[in-house]
Amino acid sequence: MKKEYYQNKARKLKLPNAYTAAITDYMCNAKLSKRITVDNSITYEVSKKDFELKKVEIVIKNIDGVATEVRPVLKDRHNEWTFSISKEELLSEIEVTLTNGANRVTLFDL
Repeated sequence: MKKEYYQNKARKLKLPNAYTAAITDYMCNAKLSKRITVDNSITYEVSKKDFELKKVEIVIKNIDGVATEVRPVLKDRHNEWTFSISKEELLSEIEVTLTNGANRVTLFDL
């Protein structure tokens, strides 16, 4: 299934083969963008150009750095990964974990 995914990506991106598409996926970083909503909560959007993300999680840690909550982020109907953080949660240490199709894990600290 992964091979077929990368073969399709290679054709679409005009890359020589599935291996090159997989390496490109692995090396390409995801983007985390932030916007403040009307109710003053903060909404983040996670995206990756040309490739899909497999999993996005938010890890909220206490003052000692121990994870108190792990919250999965679900894709919405537009196939986008978005999540909101409350003002109270922003007082905690928050880490966003992204896993791409090549199983590369990327961490963002908010």
